[in-house]
Amino acid sequence: MDILSRKAVDAKAPDVTNILLFGGGNFVRAFIGSIFQTYNEVLGQNLGITVVKVTPGKYLDWIAQEGLYHVNTKGIKNGMLVEETKLINCVREVLSCYDQWPEFLDTAGNPDIKYIISNTTESGLRYKEEVFSKERIPDEFPAKLTIWLYERFKILGDNPAGGITLIPCELLEDNGFLLKNLIVQYAELWSIDPTFKTWLNSACHFCNTLVDRIVPGASQASKENTFKSLGFIDQLLTEGEPYHFLAIEAPEIVQKALPIDQIGLNIIYTDDLAPYRLRKVRILNGAHSSMVPVGLLSGCKTVGDVMESKSVENYVKSVIFHEIIPALSLPEEGLQTYANDILDRFRNPFIKHQLISIALNSFSKFKARILPSIKDYVAKFGECPDGLCLAYAAMIYLYRGEINGEKIELKDDVYVLSRLQKIWSQYDAGEFSLEDLNTNIARDLDLWGEDLSNLPTFLDKTNAFLSKIANGEIQQVLVNLGSND
Repeated sequence: MDILSRKAVDAKAPDVTNILLFGGGNFVRAFIGSIFQTYNEVLGQNLGITVVKVTPGKYLDWIAQEGLYHVNTKGIKNGMLVEETKLINCVREVLSCYDQWPEFLDTAGNPDIKYIISNTTESGLRYKEEVFSKERIPDEFPAKLTIWLYERFKILGDNPAGGITLIPCELLEDNGFLLKNLIVQYAELWSIDPTFKTWLNSACHFCNTLVDRIVPGASQASKENTFKSLGFIDQLLTEGEPYHFLAIEAPEIVQKALPIDQIGLNIIYTDDLAPYRLRKVRILNGAHSSMVPVGLLSGCKTVGDVMESKSVENYVKSVIFHEIIPALSLPEEGLQTYANDILDRFRNPFIKHQLISIALNSFSKFKARILPSIKDYVAKFGECPDGLCLAYAAMIYLYRGEINGEKIELKDDVYVLSRLQKIWSQYDAGEFSLEDLNTNIARDLDLWGEDLSNLPTFLDKTNAFLSKIANGEIQQVLVNLGSND
């Protein structure tokens, strides 16, 4: 079977490069590539992408396939099963910083390039003192980008037409501001002409973003089935869920130049990402972290198992619609729609998301994702919410290190693990009661940064749930919670 090529599918590459895309992993291909392919098709555009590898080595599969690849979309959308395959044809060139540094810098003089998009992982946006040299390749991505931008400034001058819109997609808060600050930091370290900083401020736009799509990649079986249906091999084939979301904080000039929100996808421009970030953390992440201990103690292994268990599924829905959403000070209509999308994502039969993997660092996740919902619920209703208190109690019990007599490996902060191991050992030795154990954990300032026992009804509810769990009665608890809705 032949490898995918432009000749094989009769696909002409875009004429020029308009976008530099740093990164070439599964997420980039399924998210960024899909978006701009749709952009070109819907708006009759021909934006071309140059993919840049910022780490050592080459994107050999990209080169072999001339930038072509397919994305399989698999999952649940509006309650319906979705399976489709799409050819991505908008990548016209592939470069490696380490093998093609001069060629990479030469692109700085290309006036057709208007946008830089990055997905270099969260560790990609960091600073390290490095020596400046046009001939030396710096280690960090922001340092490489600083040199490229400075080259562009020197070649094209301070003309605003040479400005760049930068859209980082790393999962970091205020990622656009962070990237800009790193570039300014390098410019100051290297004593670059101060007018360069002026040009950055006046001609370039650094946009904060929020991205969301689960992209697990494609299994070998799925790859082989797709290859058979296509009639050729695609080594870049990847898979993603139907759901995707991109929010961009950008000025009006960017919105008009790149109407990416007008192509029928779940993409928005906004002047404030905070509500969307809050929505994601509280509903998506909060539901995930709530279902993990309850699901595991109920015999579930994956998110899919949770959604197939009527009692645990009802628990998750109750937590979302009766506890998390009512506590949020955001328009409820949009939250309801978002929550239903989340449930569709949880039901995706093609993604086997292990609960034990989501359990990583459960304490820090609880503090960020669930505890704020509990506090907001208390502020509105004067008591702690039952379902989220159950999530807390189940999490505490899970850190005993076993489920139904079977040992489990937990990964968390060293203090968290040692503290919970010690206190459960003391309980097992009969040194104090289950209530004492719960009280000691709730009042541990090193764990929480505050005394959780001060929350009204918190100890009463978590004590009761912890006792039920210890007695093997979690299913009855779930039934009782369901009957209260």
